[in-house]
Amino acid sequence: DVHTLADIGITVNGDGTISFDQSTFEQAHAADPSAVEQLFNATETVNNPDGTTTTKNLGVAYAIDNQMDQLIDPQNGTVTLENQGLSQQATNFQDEITSLNQILSDKRNVLEEQFDNMEQVLAGLQTQQQSIDSLSGVKSSSSSSSSSSSS
Repeated sequence: DVHTLADIGITVNGDGTISFDQSTFEQAHAADPSAVEQLFNATETVNNPDGTTTTKNLGVAYAIDNQMDQLIDPQNGTVTLENQGLSQQATNFQDEITSLNQILSDKRNVLEEQFDNMEQVLAGLQTQQQSIDSLSGVKSSSSSSSSSSSS
């Protein structure tokens, strides 16, 4: 009897790989070649209530084909949707990086402007200090001149 892939020497290992035992396959095929073919290509025709018929594809080959379509369909396949999701995520990350770079640039500009303003204020304070020092020097030299003149 051929009902599963294992019956024809195809097994899935614990690590997910597939093994093929050629002697098991040859024995099953020699014993009943049509059963091996039906395992892959079995169909069933169903009569519908409206008088039409529908063919159901039951074989392993059809199941594998359907699974592959679900994985690689260019519109709705799992791989396609995953790639679209990853692309969108990458775009979102790039947008976030761009936004953060703009925030950093704006902050740098503000800090540079504040630093320039501080330097201008500091230069003004130094000028005022020099003016005060020169006035103090004038007063102290005039005071000492006055003191010397009175003696």
